[in-house]
Amino acid sequence: MENHDYVYFYLDESKRRIPVLTGSGRGFEHVFWVDKAASKKLIKEFPCIVPNNFFVLIDKHVFKAHLSEEI
Repeated sequence: MENHDYVYFYLDESKRRIPVLTGSGRGFEHVFWVDKAASKKLIKEFPCIVPNNFFVLIDKHVFKAHLSEEI
């Protein structure tokens, strides 16, 4: 199984990518959905993150990311 690097980001008013969290891992299921503890921390530190403005860059491909729905 291959390791994948990722960067979570949101877009600011000028449509620039603002990185908020980076990492690497082997399973995509842990990358597309941010766990509850990390979701709470990200929302507290970056209140501008909203469901339609949260993305993840994985190996040069951009995907829509999701915060935990349990918040």
